[in-house]
Amino acid sequence: MESVEDGKIRHPADALAWKDFDKKFPEFASDPRNVRLTLATDGFNPFRTMNVSHSIWPVFLIPYNLPPWLVMKQPNFILSLIIPGPRAPGNKIDVYMQPLIKELKDLWDVGVETFDASTKKNFQLKASVLSTISDFPGYANLSGWSTKGALACPLCGFDTDSKWLTHGKKYCYMCHRRWLQTNHHWRRDTKSFIGREELRVAPKPCSGEEVLQQLDGTEFLVEKVDGGPWKKKSQGKKSKDNYETRLDLKQMGIRKELHPKKRPRSDTTFMPRKLVGMKSYGHHMLMQEYLPIALRGTLPDHVSSTIIELSDFFRIICYKDLTEVDLQYLESKVSFTLCKLEKILPPSFFTVMVHLVIHLVREVKLGGLVAFQWMYPIERYLLTLKSYVHNRAHPEGSIVEGYLAQESVTFCSRYLSGVETIFTRPIRNDDEGDQNEIEESNNLCPGRPLGRKKNSKVARMEEQGDQQVTDEINWLARGPLRVVQKYSGYLVKGYRFHTRK
Repeated sequence: MESVEDGKIRHPADALAWKDFDKKFPEFASDPRNVRLTLATDGFNPFRTMNVSHSIWPVFLIPYNLPPWLVMKQPNFILSLIIPGPRAPGNKIDVYMQPLIKELKDLWDVGVETFDASTKKNFQLKASVLSTISDFPGYANLSGWSTKGALACPLCGFDTDSKWLTHGKKYCYMCHRRWLQTNHHWRRDTKSFIGREELRVAPKPCSGEEVLQQLDGTEFLVEKVDGGPWKKKSQGKKSKDNYETRLDLKQMGIRKELHPKKRPRSDTTFMPRKLVGMKSYGHHMLMQEYLPIALRGTLPDHVSSTIIELSDFFRIICYKDLTEVDLQYLESKVSFTLCKLEKILPPSFFTVMVHLVIHLVREVKLGGLVAFQWMYPIERYLLTLKSYVHNRAHPEGSIVEGYLAQESVTFCSRYLSGVETIFTRPIRNDDEGDQNEIEESNNLCPGRPLGRKKNSKVARMEEQGDQQVTDEINWLARGPLRVVQKYSGYLVKGYRFHTRK
């Protein structure tokens, strides 16, 4: 399938990373059968009860050489590696991934001999990894760049602008005026922002060559793999607008109307309440669709309009196709919106996750649409893997067995649909002419009910003595039996169980 060159991004092939890769490696790009992959990983608790600390980390390979509507579908995910629990691998994940990296290098350097059904010839199939998909803590494990502390932003790198909040005991990242136009009047506004002028330009992300230069001469030591226990941590309902936040505002000397104040003729302190109902947690649907409607008339206009602008940004960036004009609009809009939020919300709100919004447009330009880079399909697949766990003593083995069974069924269905095999239909009175063929079909697969007619192409393959059409293939083609035997009781390890009837 050829892509349409109309300036819109619909597929990772339309993004800059894919195109730049083709320019650097024209020999690889000359054969469209070579596979482009993305590597995805995340940890999950295989048990239904979250009070048990257990962490399993699957590593997936997802091929991008598919139409947009098939790329992120579960049947196309390749479970290439599973890191068992009960502890998370942490920064030692590279030790577990060494066998996979070795195979990926072989696929890039040598390739693997593959049969092309369209040309009826073998060819050397090669593969490359274009990107990775993970949540932000997983990004730190895969890349080696710490996503905590003063330099938490991997794109700003050593030029990350952060500030330690003395009372809030955390870092905040209120530096978004750097992305405004150089002549914007907010750059010289010291009262509404952090208390100083902002004359610097936006930091420039390092290129791949620069990263390799930084790592030149670095020695890597293989240490004992002993990650810490993994457990979901709930943030509860802790508000960003608390007493410590107000003390940080007072220390910075900004927004005096929100500083803690003492009551007259009393030693008690109170906080002026202007930040009410400012939480916007939840799913993307809540942020993109419902929140803008719910906020109208419930908050001051300058507050609700700013949050609606942020919701509109998330809604547009998740479109199924985007143009260069759309991306330029979003890039100019998001920095302005984040600066508005800096004038409204306390510094503790601006964690690194909020700061990363400023880089989302760049990620779309490089890697393609959000739908091909976010974690939602991966997390849904983790739920599927969790459903395979039936043995709590060995959850990894249950996951592997369930995955292999599903892969076998998927392979058989695709193989058999490719050769146009047997289909099922009820027998009618006018089917006497086909009765012999039906009986012949049931003779090949004894025990199957009547009424399943073979496709003529498979019949010809059997007449020609094709060894690929075995009894097992025919049985699989007919699918599961629609009529099953029922039992009123059964024995398990000496115990007798009966149905309620």
